[in-house]
Amino acid sequence: MFSEKKYVFIFVLCFLTAMLFFSHLSAKEVSMKALSDQKKAESIEEKAPLKKQPQITIDATRHDVGEIYEGESIIHSFTVKNTGATELNIKRVKAG
Repeated sequence: MFSEKKYVFIFVLCFLTAMLFFSHLSAKEVSMKALSDQKKAESIEEKAPLKKQPQITIDATRHDVGEIYEGESIIHSFTVKNTGATELNIKRVKAG
């Protein structure tokens, strides 16, 4: 009786070890395939002609106004241009 339980335990342990090993291999194959697919997609993107896109150009991204005292107003203009090939739609502007 004891020897039968011992064999069953060893069999179950071997089975679980094999399942873990093969699932690890399968996960590794999937990740390697995903990496390969990603590299193929990047290669295709590099070879494809660039689509016409808008390109935003700003003369400066920051402006230091120095010390400001209560009640003072500061006005500064940033020049924003579309240097791209298609229309640029600015949907929201947010102060940083």
